[in-house]
Amino acid sequence: MNASPAPDNDQRAKVDRPRRPGVWFLGLLATIGVIVLIPWIIDLGITLPETSSGGAWRLTWVGFDVFMLLAFTWVGVCAFGRNAHLVLAVTVCATLALVDAWFDVCLSWGTVDQVGAIAAAVLMEIPLGCYFGWTAVRLHRRAGTAADWPADR
Repeated sequence: MNASPAPDNDQRAKVDRPRRPGVWFLGLLATIGVIVLIPWIIDLGITLPETSSGGAWRLTWVGFDVFMLLAFTWVGVCAFGRNAHLVLAVTVCATLALVDAWFDVCLSWGTVDQVGAIAAAVLMEIPLGCYFGWTAVRLHRRAGTAADWPADR
């Protein structure tokens, strides 16, 4: 039996590996995302109509983008802090970026905003979502098996 004390949650969450340029780049992308989203959310909060199609349009889109802001922040904190939860944060961010592209394009179809929504999806949201998804898979593979992590005892 191993009599060594179990590491606390902070020690377990830290990835004991040297910094990699890809993880640093991921943190940089997340930081840029946060910087871009803050004025975007403020603009949406001011310019979007209160309701559309019988729903709370402004609340829906501003709320969704606040979740994206939180996801980008989580990725940045995990990437720069070398936290093992990075794979989860990147997965959430990838999912939100792809969902954002889908809804932007579908809900703008046939309106004056359609071209802008398609451009944003093709040039930003889909590539970012795919990059984050690809990165999540790479990080997961690198993390090793559950046997590599300390037990919760």
